[in-house]
Amino acid sequence: MSFGGATSDSPRGLAADDRGLVLAGLFTGEAVFGKAGERTAKGKSDALVMALDHDGAPAWIVPMGGIEEDVANAVAVRADRVLAVGNFAGRLTVQGADGAAPLVSQGAGSDDLFAVCLDRAGAAQWAFTAGGRDSDGANSVAAASDGWIIGGSFSGRAQFGTTELQSRGATDALLVKLSPEGDVRW
Repeated sequence: MSFGGATSDSPRGLAADDRGLVLAGLFTGEAVFGKAGERTAKGKSDALVMALDHDGAPAWIVPMGGIEEDVANAVAVRADRVLAVGNFAGRLTVQGADGAAPLVSQGAGSDDLFAVCLDRAGAAQWAFTAGGRDSDGANSVAAASDGWIIGGSFSGRAQFGTTELQSRGATDALLVKLSPEGDVRW
């Protein structure tokens, strides 16, 4: 299976379970996703989450982003939920596969961390965003029995739920644990 268009398109993370494969990545410009059709990025690049069945055919595609560069770097599956994480700049708009009203989040700085939860049909459930004035992002995610653990980095001061962090150097590593509903546990 291939997907993409005339410019840069890339998978960044994969998760598999008994239902198939879920891919996280980015696409730019106009991209074709097999039988699922064509999508056009709203910005320089848009993040995407795509579910594929056992034969590699796209079941659904959820593009997300704004007018800047946005990317989904990792994805995890937990029971009937999918969590994609990455970074976005400016505004993050998530249009679920069900066509319901989109989730919209405003960033705090140059680029910020996001975690977007979808159900297994691609319907958007919730979005968590965090960061500060400087560069922040999520690079990895793992499903836990009681939520999600996100790995990423931040620079300067950054807000994660009610906790404000200050980096010790230019960029520091971070771990954030979210509940199944997207609330910060630690």
